[in-house]
Amino acid sequence: MPHYTAFFILIIISTAVLLTVFIRKKDKKLIVLLFFIIGMAYVLEYVVFVLFESYGYDPDFMTNEYFDNLFGSLTSQAFAFPIMATVIAAYQLKFRYILIISAMFMGIEELFLHWDIYTHHWWKTIYTGVLMTIGFSISKIWYVWLTERYMIFVHYATFFLGMLAITSTIMFMLLAYFHNNWFHTGWFTSATHDSVNAAMIYVCVITILLV
Repeated sequence: MPHYTAFFILIIISTAVLLTVFIRKKDKKLIVLLFFIIGMAYVLEYVVFVLFESYGYDPDFMTNEYFDNLFGSLTSQAFAFPIMATVIAAYQLKFRYILIISAMFMGIEELFLHWDIYTHHWWKTIYTGVLMTIGFSISKIWYVWLTERYMIFVHYATFFLGMLAITSTIMFMLLAYFHNNWFHTGWFTSATHDSVNAAMIYVCVITILLV
């Protein structure tokens, strides 16, 4: 079985779950919440994955090794995690279900490790479980805030992270498929890694100015 099969299955299942929730709930705030969570995941992923190289993915889908690695990361941070966080928020699932879902993600991570399509550098699966639990809890609370109250902090944080999710994804596509908007800082030996790092900083600054 090709490595990318597991990643695409995860994307398809996640997307199907998301569409089901959107159709049933018919709440446009869930779309706003989804982009907020993706942005939040991107910020964390930038720190642990891009800067500190915590783990690596091997979907074997793209010819460029680092873009291939980044595609694997997007499977988790732009689909699986934020979509499940949106489901938890939409149905306001209790904490015990959050723990069960976090454990399920830990099981998927161990399965990917077993299949050699994902590798830990200094990361541990338990870190995933802890951060998933925190992220799911934040999404649940944030949805309540978006629904029941208006706060300047919630408004601007939601706007910033939602915009960051969109602009970062567009930047990745421009770099990966059109090979433009390259940046060079000299922080990393890989030119692609170096450019992705600089592009993320650039996008973050631009998004702050937009917000």
